[in-house]
Amino acid sequence: MNPILIIPCILGGMTGTFLFSLFKVGLVGVASPGSILSIMMMSAMGDHIKILIAMLAAAVTFVTAAPLVKKAANNDSDLQNAAKEMESLKGKKSRISSLFGAKNEKFDFTSVKSIAYACDAGLGSSAMGATVLQKKLNKAGLSNIKVFHIAINDLPAKCEVIIAHKSLMDRVKEKQPDSYHVEIIDYLNAPEYDELVNKIKNIQNL
Repeated sequence: MNPILIIPCILGGMTGTFLFSLFKVGLVGVASPGSILSIMMMSAMGDHIKILIAMLAAAVTFVTAAPLVKKAANNDSDLQNAAKEMESLKGKKSRISSLFGAKNEKFDFTSVKSIAYACDAGLGSSAMGATVLQKKLNKAGLSNIKVFHIAINDLPAKCEVIIAHKSLMDRVKEKQPDSYHVEIIDYLNAPEYDELVNKIKNIQNL
C-alpha cells in the first residue's frame, strides 16, 4: 500500500462533492452497496443524468493516481525487502515475491555448472551459505553443480549465478549486472535456496 495514493482519493471526492453541489442533486436514501445500480435507485427523480455526470469525478482520481502508481512500480525495493524479510521469518517462499525479479525469470538454467556465493571477505558468511546450498543441490541430484564462496571484489569476469545478502546485492549487481542474482537475508534458512534448486532441477531434468 502506498499512503500517497490517498491524495488522488481526496481530490476525486472533492470534485464529486463540488459537482453534486453545483448541480444541486443527491440521493433520497443510503445507496448500499455503493454500486451504480443502487445509486441510480436512490437518486431523486430527474437527477439521474446529473448524478451520473458528477460520478465522472472518479476520472480525477484515476488521472492523478496513475503517475503515482507508475512511479511506485518503478521503485518497489521497499516492498520487495519486506517480502523477503517475511519469507525469512516464515522459512518458505511467499507468493508476493513472484511479482519481483522479472529479469531473473528469463534466465536460462540449462547450462549452469557453478554458483558464486559472494560476501565482503569471501570467508565466513559466504562459506557457511555455500555449504548449505551445496548440500541442497547434492540432495536434489545436482552434485555436478559446484558452489564456491568468494569476495565481491574478486568475482570472476563472468558468473552464471551469484548469491549475496541483500545489503551487498547493489555492489554485486554493479560488478556483475548480467548474472542471475539471488538475494537472501538468512544465510542458513533462506527460502531462496530451495527455489533456486527447484528451478535448476526442473530445467535440467527436461
